Amino acid sequence: MGASPVAAVTDIAAVDTRLNLIPTLRYTAASPEQTLADIQSLSDEDWQVSKQEHRNFGHSQRVIWFHTQIIKNHLLSTPIFLRVNYPHHDYIDLYLQHGEQNIGHFEGGDERTFASRPVDHRTFLAPVKIPMGEVVDVYLRIETQGPMMVPIELLTQVEAVKDESVLLLFVGLYFGVIIIMLVYNAFIYTSLRDSTYLYYLMYMAAVAAQQFTLFGFGFQYLWKNPEILSNNFMIMLTSGLMETSAVLFVIKFIRLRRMRSRLDRFAGYSLLACCVSMLFASFFMSFSTFISVVNIVGLVGVGCGLYIGVKGWLMGFKAARLFATAWLIYLMFIGWYLLDLMAVIDSTTYGNYAIAIGSVIELSLLSFAFADRMNQEKELRLHTQATLINVQRAMNEDLDHKVKQRTKALEQANRKLEYLSTTDGLTGLFNRRHFDQEYERLYKESIKNKQSLAVLMIDVDHFKRLNDEYGHVFGDRCLIRAGELIRQALNSPPDICARYGGEEFIVVLPNVKYNQAKQVAESLRHAFANTIVRDGRVAASMTVSIGLAFTMPTNINQHEALLKDADNYLYQAKENGRNQVVETY
Repeated sequence: MGASPVAAVTDIAAVDTRLNLIPTLRYTAASPEQTLADIQSLSDEDWQVSKQEHRNFGHSQRVIWFHTQIIKNHLLSTPIFLRVNYPHHDYIDLYLQHGEQNIGHFEGGDERTFASRPVDHRTFLAPVKIPMGEVVDVYLRIETQGPMMVPIELLTQVEAVKDESVLLLFVGLYFGVIIIMLVYNAFIYTSLRDSTYLYYLMYMAAVAAQQFTLFGFGFQYLWKNPEILSNNFMIMLTSGLMETSAVLFVIKFIRLRRMRSRLDRFAGYSLLACCVSMLFASFFMSFSTFISVVNIVGLVGVGCGLYIGVKGWLMGFKAARLFATAWLIYLMFIGWYLLDLMAVIDSTTYGNYAIAIGSVIELSLLSFAFADRMNQEKELRLHTQATLINVQRAMNEDLDHKVKQRTKALEQANRKLEYLSTTDGLTGLFNRRHFDQEYERLYKESIKNKQSLAVLMIDVDHFKRLNDEYGHVFGDRCLIRAGELIRQALNSPPDICARYGGEEFIVVLPNVKYNQAKQVAESLRHAFANTIVRDGRVAASMTVSIGLAFTMPTNINQHEALLKDADNYLYQAKENGRNQVVETY
């Protein structure tokens, strides 16, 4: 037996574009086992009347039946469809009853295969074909674990196509913006290798995947068979991924580990643990429980993002202004969506898409926040680089000055070492080792240039007696004075003189005539004889014996012979009574 109508019968032929059926509907809750016959047998008192234009029954795991009556008083100019404009009910059954006769039964819902739907559409869309002039009872059964949202309407085929075109335009713009931001930030990530951009890419991808599922396109195009992959599971999975990646991104963006208080770190990582737990819970938790929990976690997470952004703003972190604004706007849209979902406010089409609208605004603002942070970091890097350059320049100048000082000191030390290595420490004349090198060089040059060479071997007479009588200090003073007298008598360079050993000295005169060499020798002898060496109260004179050897070198092997000749002549001078020059020509 059919139920009595509660409102005027709707003439579907009078539908120009669309007609909201909610005001004409009555509804009743039932158990899943109740059939159409059970519902038809209900009395009028078992039904409730909906007086709102947009009805949202909130979360309910009950089965709700809806009933209204329609008629077609004249031929239709265009096909008429009944649409339940929400894509995520588990089971939908539409019955068209003409008296006791069933003239139409259509199935839908995402717990059935997508192919079972009467029209290939992401929401439930069924053609309404009834006989002319006959009243037809419309029974609509909806069972779902999610929100019981029932935007039920009659609309023409043209209007249905128009609505879907507008939605596809919106969806195209939405995913176009997401893709552009994904590509842009992926390029930045590959350039900078900053893991913050990687987490942001993960967050954007998760948001896009979630919205693709919530719009109903996932079930329409990808996972069409719930026995293989459930649409409810995909909603849970993408929601868990979205919230987890969002928290990871926020933690990385605000540098939670380094910059925040211990309480902030505890709250941030606790929220991350909750999101990760929800992600794993999507594999075994019931859909209705998961949606309730994930909405609360999401609301808390966005609130934390807003708190962190405001706190960073107050701390002077410029990028936090856009960061806080992004999360504030997203929080407002999530609040709108949740109020719509829980039937606190009337359900609207815009409310169903509130998260999508809020997410694209939030992601755009976060991209601007990223750009702002990049500019700040660039300015900081430039400032730091300039500071480092100035410090480096100052260090280089200081280092250059020190290097010059050290180089100068090293050169002085080298010159001193060279002087010490070639000079007799007492007299300041060449030492024996250096004399041997210089003498051989002069001998070779004399051979090459065909020049003469004279050698004067000089010995201080009775030097041992001076040492014994006046002491070694006075003896050293005599040797120092001897060196001074020898230097004064020479034309240096090219003449060279050296302390040859003990009280013995040697002089080499290159490119001189014999008479000139003899004159130098006699001058030296007279200079010594006329010199009194004084040291305090001690004074003494000293004389020298000189052996003069002269030659025109022709053979390098004879250079030692010249020295030996000079030494022999010196010996003769000593034997002859000292204080004289013995020479040969």
